[in-house]
Amino acid sequence: MDPQVLVPPGAGLVVEQVRLCGEIIHLTVRCEAAGANCPDCGFWSEAFHSGYERKLGDLPIAGRQAVVDLRVRRFRCYQLECPRKTFVEQARALAERYAHRTLRLRTMLQAVGIARGGRPGNWHCESLAMPASRTTLVGLVRALPEQAVEAPEVLG
Repeated sequence: MDPQVLVPPGAGLVVEQVRLCGEIIHLTVRCEAAGANCPDCGFWSEAFHSGYERKLGDLPIAGRQAVVDLRVRRFRCYQLECPRKTFVEQARALAERYAHRTLRLRTMLQAVGIARGGRPGNWHCESLAMPASRTTLVGLVRALPEQAVEAPEVLG
């Protein structure tokens, strides 16, 4: 099987390595592009500054907990009028900025939180190899935007 199917299609991500460490599957992933756009001025830069690894929880694979080790790079912005000197490339199709879990896992945990609530949802997630505390589930549900409620036309 091609490990590339484990990341969202068309996301510009490359799976470099898949390894099993105990009961956890680690996917090492990096962005495919040679550079990135500065979030402030939009200037394209390939001037490498440094890099680091983000650890993101992901949906289970074959009943085992999965962790995405996302290798991101920091680039320099050489636009004189731009206040930002360095910036980090973002993998928006995989996770939001500063997130500790992928969008896919967050969506699944929100669904479990809505359906089961805090403690029962926690037990359910543990059996599905998606560990999440009861407070995390409740927090994810509270972070959802409120649904629009239609005003009643007839009262009484």
